[in-house]
Amino acid sequence: MSFETIARAVFFPGQTLYMSILSSSSESLLSYDLQLYGYIPQTPLTVLSETFTPLYSTVLQPTTIDGKTIYIFGSTPQERQLLYSNHLNRFLFNFPTYQSSNTIQVISLSRSPQSVYDSVLSYYRNLKRSSTYKPVSDNIYVNFSYPTLHLFSCPPSQPLTTLFLPTNQSTFEYPHLHLSSSSPITFCLATISTSTLDSLIGISEPQLVSTLSPSYSKIYLDPISQTHYWLSSDLSHRLSISFAGPTVFSSIKESFSFKSLSVSHSTGDVSRLISKNNIYTIKPFKPSFPRLDISSTA
Repeated sequence: MSFETIARAVFFPGQTLYMSILSSSSESLLSYDLQLYGYIPQTPLTVLSETFTPLYSTVLQPTTIDGKTIYIFGSTPQERQLLYSNHLNRFLFNFPTYQSSNTIQVISLSRSPQSVYDSVLSYYRNLKRSSTYKPVSDNIYVNFSYPTLHLFSCPPSQPLTTLFLPTNQSTFEYPHLHLSSSSPITFCLATISTSTLDSLIGISEPQLVSTLSPSYSKIYLDPISQTHYWLSSDLSHRLSISFAGPTVFSSIKESFSFKSLSVSHSTGDVSRLISKNNIYTIKPFKPSFPRLDISSTA
């Protein structure tokens, strides 16, 4: 949403209805019944833009869900195209009520939250890592007692800052993870705590660059969410920053707590596993250095 749309939505004096193209359960559809907002059956409903421009008018037809007759907008292809052509569209619905009339704001959701995208991407990364056929590979099995543990991994030929790109991050749930690689790799394990950094909210991008340099470096711009990622020079934390228009709208600080590996059993040449400040590198394989198979705890 633009800053102007957010402001209009926040200060709207009436009721708000969130409609999602992702919701198809009877419970969700029942919550879209406009009778709950005062709509009188067989009376006209007008859809307005957020600037009060008329977009569409109709008389809602009854729909039966779980034996209950309801009146919902979005049951026809034309209505769904209007509602969900873009994620986070904001509309105004105006219709008669028994008192006079009512205007409610409707915000349409056509996309899952970013956390859902991140979870799916992490799942498929892990699935690809475990299912890809590697005839010869190093394997590290890690048991841990934390609710979640984050793995950062990349080739050692890349700069160390790229290790902490969100695309190089995988999340594992208690109690274990498996790292497998057929080539040299740099990796680390960490728990992450998050907090808001309100001091950055409201400043422009040039001001942001001036404020963060040289203690931080920008490492990534997510092409989907348009989130900017900055890494502290001491590698202790990462900032994820979102803009609304020209100014910072959201600023999250992700603090890393790196975990050390305690090897309980190993096969192969453990000297190939090098650690520096709990950031590990597996040296290249040579015939004289057998592949590693390690069981450990973090």
